[in-house]
Amino acid sequence: MKTIISPALGCEVSTTPLTSELFAVRTKIIAIAVSFLKDREEAEDVFQDVFLKIQSAQSRGFYLEGGKARAWILQVTRNHCTDLTRRGKNKKNVSTSFDQDIFDFIPSADGTREDQLAHQEKLNRALACFKRLPEDQKQVVFFRIYHQLSFKEIAEKCDISVNTALGRMRYAVMNMKKYYDGNK
Repeated sequence: MKTIISPALGCEVSTTPLTSELFAVRTKIIAIAVSFLKDREEAEDVFQDVFLKIQSAQSRGFYLEGGKARAWILQVTRNHCTDLTRRGKNKKNVSTSFDQDIFDFIPSADGTREDQLAHQEKLNRALACFKRLPEDQKQVVFFRIYHQLSFKEIAEKCDISVNTALGRMRYAVMNMKKYYDGNK
């Protein structure tokens, strides 16, 4: 088995009839990916993903020599692009740049000016703690508090299980308490 350096992948690749066929249809793979994803860079990523899938399938014995390699490679490409577009549709693009104050729903403190300033300081500290959370925890907290979604709805929007949403909320609360108290 001979190895070559692939400019498309930027690494050394062993050549087999299947990988040779893969590189022969590279432009078709990218064309299919561009038609699905409408982005050339993502299409290049798809080529790399398909290459890895083909290599993995071949090493596990899922591809039998003598099959219709080109048709199989192109079908793997279409399936991968379909998976990517489905994932993209399931994930709602919700702004995770929290320029708005997600704690605005908390009623303001009535009373003296000092009470109002203390309340505002607490809100600012809570927002600062929120901003330090990992992105996945921020998203769950944002949906739960700002959009008042159930954990089931959060799980559907984020394409995760309900238990994962609950866990992320739990860890977010623990982290925010830790950050709020000043312990890191």
